[in-house]
Amino acid sequence: EEELRTKGFLYMEVIQACTGTIVVADKEEALQIAFDLYNRRIDEKIPSTPTLFALMLKACKLLPPSANEQMMSLSKQVFESACSDGLVNNHVLSELKRVNYHLFQAYEKKPEHVAGIRN
Repeated sequence: EEELRTKGFLYMEVIQACTGTIVVADKEEALQIAFDLYNRRIDEKIPSTPTLFALMLKACKLLPPSANEQMMSLSKQVFESACSDGLVNNHVLSELKRVNYHLFQAYEKKPEHVAGIRN
């Protein structure tokens, strides 16, 4: 369990570094790394957190404006995972608002989506 926690922390640190990429030529690779690590966390059964989902929504912004459809699709997938895991909080909603405003506006809060509340 300690090993999973350590790996999860390291993966999140790298994902966070990816979200801070400002060099346009590096953004595609940063996005790929972030999603590779996100998927690796899932494969390794490392528990998700609201912070992870907020970072992954932020990573979606690495896509260029010309890839808006892909950004909307990716952000929707990430947000739906946060909802199904019951890990939506204000931080997640704040990032959703930045990356996919239409989905943010359409979202209807449900108790089973909220971090810390399980049915």
